[in-house]
Amino acid sequence: MKRIIKSTNSRILVENLRYIRGNSINNALIRQILIEEQQGFCAYTESRIESTDAIDIEHFNEKLKYIPEDNYENWYAVGHKWNNKYKKSYCLPIINPHDDDVESRIWYDIPTGIYMYDSEDIAAKNLVDIIGLNDGNLPKARIDHIQLINVLFNESGLNEINEWLKYPECKQQLIEFRRAMETAFNIDLTTVF
Repeated sequence: MKRIIKSTNSRILVENLRYIRGNSINNALIRQILIEEQQGFCAYTESRIESTDAIDIEHFNEKLKYIPEDNYENWYAVGHKWNNKYKKSYCLPIINPHDDDVESRIWYDIPTGIYMYDSEDIAAKNLVDIIGLNDGNLPKARIDHIQLINVLFNESGLNEINEWLKYPECKQQLIEFRRAMETAFNIDLTTVF
């Protein structure tokens, strides 16, 4: 799982935007800002968000929704289908997708396509289970996508995959499952954006 960076300079904070029940214009602005801050990826699945996708503002701790404590730190842009599939009970302990140590506590296993965690790290296990990080066809989709990128890159004859992904810019649309790709290709995809 890729850590979601929450910026202290976020437009949401600067403009003091609040999620307001029933205010679709306000909430659409918050959703768009979150998508941009997440570089166009679903916070949970790391799938690229397309213009035709239905995207929700996920209130990570649902107990905070509609109360004053609900804020930017609790909000993520998440695919509607995924968000509805994994409506959950917030359970503790749990790590938050923006915690500094999320990437050291949850890591990608290349052969299996799943996200792993130390068996004694209940907070990491709870996050993986609650958001369904290893459910359904996600592990196979990650493996298949990495194989596709590998084939396309090898056919290019280039030596550096991050250079290959940068030009032409349309190849950036091939980036899915960021953490899995970074692990499999030993690259930092933040240099591509």
